[in-house]
Amino acid sequence: MITPNFQALILEYQSEGVGEILYTFIWNIVLSATRRYPAAHYSSNGIWDEDAIGGLCHDFIIEKLLRTGLLEHYLIALETTEQLHRALQRDFRHFLINRRKKDEFQNLVRRVRQILNNNPNFANCNGSNQWGLYGWDSRTIVQKLEEVVQAMYKVVLPPVTRYKITSRKIDHLISTPDLERLLLNTLRDLDRCVDFGLIIQSLRFRMNVLDIQEFSMDEVLDIRDENSQSYVEVIPAAQEIAMIELVDIAQRIYSQLSTRQRHTLALYLSLEDATLEIASNRLGISKGTVKNDLNRVTEFIAAAELTEEEAQKLFEQLSELCADADREN
Repeated sequence: MITPNFQALILEYQSEGVGEILYTFIWNIVLSATRRYPAAHYSSNGIWDEDAIGGLCHDFIIEKLLRTGLLEHYLIALETTEQLHRALQRDFRHFLINRRKKDEFQNLVRRVRQILNNNPNFANCNGSNQWGLYGWDSRTIVQKLEEVVQAMYKVVLPPVTRYKITSRKIDHLISTPDLERLLLNTLRDLDRCVDFGLIIQSLRFRMNVLDIQEFSMDEVLDIRDENSQSYVEVIPAAQEIAMIELVDIAQRIYSQLSTRQRHTLALYLSLEDATLEIASNRLGISKGTVKNDLNRVTEFIAAAELTEEEAQKLFEQLSELCADADREN
């Protein structure tokens, strides 16, 4: 495979978007990456043939690179073909893994709907898509996501179990009795009806469907018999994103933060016992504004779609940038 000149990739994108040179470059990345993942669980047709790889390559380009403007950003911000290759390789790995995550999430949605419709402890509120408990008279409706999430976290659940990659099971980390108990106690604690969509959104946080836990093949794992109850999903080891790229991502996020958001982050991290109220008093702004500023930073980091370890390093880099700027002022 001949590695294209970086300038040639830029010129093609400027003249026609993703043309033959860029498409072939991305195709080869997808082709190489897919070989490291079992086709039975990651391919749309169960094998890594030209149709499956071509479909993934097309979706990756449209959904991940063009729709988000990521490809254009890389062509502007990076300097070499090697840097672009590493960035796209990392992004495709997360894209592929997140597709399997959607299967888990969709299965969880189906299970919740079945429980609410079939378990006599639950009842529909006023014939709508809002749910409460059987025997309730009229109730108000919960409006805020954070209220439902907080109520869910009050329910103690057993330790998380993730099925290994070769398992046919995709049920997400919780037994049906525990899922029923979680829904029942959450509604009891709220004592109000909750829209089905809000229930599902809250479960994303409570069950951590937003993230995927990865274990490198280079790490020592606890090997268990396949018939045991504890399994771990093993994903082929991937090269950790280079620190220079994390610095670049941190600088890009930093450039999108307002002066107030940078100051808020720097101040919040400098507090020994940080709370929204303390930060609010120190900054002279409302707690809601502090929360929104911190949420904005979190959104930027989440959008980078890094592993947990990479995200932590990125956060450290971003924190240093904000602290340095704060000291200079």
